[in-house]
Amino acid sequence: MSVAYYLACLEIGQYIWVGDLAPNVQTIPENPSGAISRFALAHRGKALTVVNDTHAIIDEGAEWKALSKERPVS
Repeated sequence: MSVAYYLACLEIGQYIWVGDLAPNVQTIPENPSGAISRFALAHRGKALTVVNDTHAIIDEGAEWKALSKERPVS
């Protein structure tokens, strides 16, 4: 079973996929550094964290809720 990981902006609820991990397999986006860097720059100064699709807990008793997925910038 693989687990997807996302870089998430807590302040506005947007996120970007950064990859999947499975016991012996790793999947990453085709251009991870560009897309992830652009997301981080667009949201600089805001709280960013990494969440996954199976355990989206960000703090004691607080679960992260996505508002929208970041559209990849070409």
